[in-house]
Amino acid sequence: MTDPFGDDVGVHYRSTRERIFTFVRGLSDVELATPVPACPGWTVHNVLGHIAGIPDDLANGRLRGIPDDAQTADQVARSAALSAEELLARWELQAPDFQAVLTSVGVALAPAAIDLAAHEQDMRGALGQPGARYNATIAWALPLMVASLGSRLRNAGLPALRIVVEGEVMAQGDAGGVSLTISQFEAFRALLGRRSRDQVAAYEWSADPSAILDRFFVFGPASQNISE
Repeated sequence: MTDPFGDDVGVHYRSTRERIFTFVRGLSDVELATPVPACPGWTVHNVLGHIAGIPDDLANGRLRGIPDDAQTADQVARSAALSAEELLARWELQAPDFQAVLTSVGVALAPAAIDLAAHEQDMRGALGQPGARYNATIAWALPLMVASLGSRLRNAGLPALRIVVEGEVMAQGDAGGVSLTISQFEAFRALLGRRSRDQVAAYEWSADPSAILDRFFVFGPASQNISE
């Protein structure tokens, strides 16, 4: 997919945010209270509270970097008394300043846009409402994520992995090494820990991936199989 947004992290964030706005505004109270398997212990409303809470932290001087577990829990707790409409309204006011920071800093803050795209799919998957699985932000994010995997493998003294995504060789490993053939969406979800180790082990590998799986996931792996 040709990336219409280039490397502008703020524009990737904005595009995903606008799509989430449309999606969440159509949800019922029951749907907002639905547990999210990809985010254990959270509901759809909690996920919204987290993603809307990051620009709120920036606006109120609480953001010092990538939110840790304690700060993320605080975002969710603060959002509990607010309706989805209130969270969306606050997010809409605060997002432009946050997006401007992402655009200004650039690829160093790519995780902010990648995290948002991941949480969009977390919510969609929880509700059985798939959509936007092939979009510009996922296509832009995946090479960054594959490069990060390559670094993790090198740092562990493991050989490079050959990855073929939608017929395109995205990472070229040694001729005698392990290769993985995978779809773009599955690669995006799996690398971010939205799949269990057993699920990833069952992908189309050319050889036993056991050593690679120890370094495969940015977060996770998921403690249980996640089907979307």
